[in-house]
Amino acid sequence: MLARAAHVPVTLFLTTSTIAADPGYFRQLQDLGAVIEDHTVSHPDLTTLGYEAQKAELCDAADRLGDWYGRRPLFFRPPYGEYNDDTLRAGWDCGLIAGFHWRETVNAGVVRYQRTDHVIHAGDIILMHFR
Repeated sequence: MLARAAHVPVTLFLTTSTIAADPGYFRQLQDLGAVIEDHTVSHPDLTTLGYEAQKAELCDAADRLGDWYGRRPLFFRPPYGEYNDDTLRAGWDCGLIAGFHWRETVNAGVVRYQRTDHVIHAGDIILMHFR
């Protein structure tokens, strides 16, 4: 894995309904050092859901990911970067201790920067998708 050779830490925030057909694909990446974390069951805008539905999205995904990968996630990334107080409470009640956002995005080989210097800085989170 290129990221491993470059000593770049990789964290995968996975949506369980999307990967259910082949969770082994990501196990290979985990074996290379990637960490598996929570990105919900079905990728909804969590702010459109009530507390119980948000909790189900986060808890059910965390439970399934724990079963598949031998470690229950500690972190989550809300789909679309959207969250509210219920999201944070639901995450905490599911045993998830922090939610994350990103600094840059990459799609089809194009980096979209949020800073005007167009440089990736140490500690930046880069959002990429498996497509």
